[in-house]
Amino acid sequence: MDPRSTHGAFSWMELQGKNAAQTQAFYSELFGWNPVPMPMQDGSTYPAFALGDTPLGGFADKTGIEQQWLPYITVEDVDATVAKVGSAGGEVLNPAFDAPGVGRIAVLADPSGAATAVIQYPKD
Repeated sequence: MDPRSTHGAFSWMELQGKNAAQTQAFYSELFGWNPVPMPMQDGSTYPAFALGDTPLGGFADKTGIEQQWLPYITVEDVDATVAKVGSAGGEVLNPAFDAPGVGRIAVLADPSGAATAVIQYPKD
């Protein structure tokens, strides 16, 4: 199963918060994750990590929020998924947006308030 093409599969984890470099060093030492700087289309670099050659997730330096893990779940259609959130008892925290070279993403909260992102990867 390829989690990036399987609807409903966890496909990425992102640690959001402050001091991504220190946190990246911690997880590298603890689990052997390899830092993998991912070039983005806007010219920036996203600090991702991999286990061996398998990309697992990344670190987003964000100030003003509690340190938190945000899981990404693959969906076939982000907009259709977002349209179902309210009737399922959840809330849209960040409406759908396009991340160039990455995919279409939205951030949702389930009825208990737990956040997750849904992602529709580009068809290659």
